[in-house]
Amino acid sequence: MDPERKPRGGADPTRPADPRMADLSAFADGLVHDLRNPLNVIRTNVYLLRQRLPADDPKAARAVERIDDQVTQAMHLLDGVQAFYRSDRPSMEPLLLAEVARSVVGGVALSDGCEVQLDLEDTDPVCADAHLVDAALRALLRNGIEAMGGTGTIRVRTSQAEGLARLEGVDSGPGIPAADLSDVWEPFFTTRRAHAGLGLALVDKIARAHDGRRYLETAAGGTRAGIEFPLIRSA
Repeated sequence: MDPERKPRGGADPTRPADPRMADLSAFADGLVHDLRNPLNVIRTNVYLLRQRLPADDPKAARAVERIDDQVTQAMHLLDGVQAFYRSDRPSMEPLLLAEVARSVVGGVALSDGCEVQLDLEDTDPVCADAHLVDAALRALLRNGIEAMGGTGTIRVRTSQAEGLARLEGVDSGPGIPAADLSDVWEPFFTTRRAHAGLGLALVDKIARAHDGRRYLETAAGGTRAGIEFPLIRSA
């Protein structure tokens, strides 16, 4: 299918400002702050527990590592929620997408049977918010892993063409049902239990915040989704 397009230039000028979004943004900031505190306590105690584990108990060590991995994933999920409501206020700086991809993939916790491969072209820099681009890629990876049921391969790619740099994830899952395609970019839309439904909605908001374009192609063999960012223009 052809990549889907959004209006360029940040927020959609045809959509009226909603004062409720400001309230939600404040609520999200407070919620993220309140949840980070207990997660940090858990992480600190996991560190202390790890120091006391006997060297001859690999089963206990694996259990502690799983706890730490889940805390890390929860932290990244909170980052995504915060990014969703802060994407209207990006902090722009020159950014290399391949560097973001290497950093994100290097810290992703994967289940057995799931693999992330890097296919990175060194692109020219874009003007972007590093925190938001990080959050967008994590959302793409999380969606891909869940779509594959935790087993399969996701390829993270960067490329450049026609004044645009592209960052995308390609999973080997079953694809998105045609009936859901009109809704996948909407906030809180999800077909999975206990899922916030902010993954592709976050990607959409971050694309618009950077005057970029989000796109998605899906078939029975998997889904490709990502963002195209304008390159920094030479003076």
